[in-house]
Amino acid sequence: MFWGRERELSELRAWDRKRSRLAVIYGRRRVGKTRLVEEAFAQEAMLKVDGLEGQGQAEQQRIFL
Repeated sequence: MFWGRERELSELRAWDRKRSRLAVIYGRRRVGKTRLVEEAFAQEAMLKVDGLEGQGQAEQQRIFL
């Protein structure tokens, strides 16, 4: 089960699905950011990109591309 993020889930789920959106989710480590996004868009097509800890901008961009 997924508990304690009803407000955040409802805000993410309320987005207009006919338009592309970009969401930046940030916060402390291990507080459920990834799980929040996965739960909110479980029934949607989603492109998810994670940052790489300890890597510079050039390496982050290379991996993203």
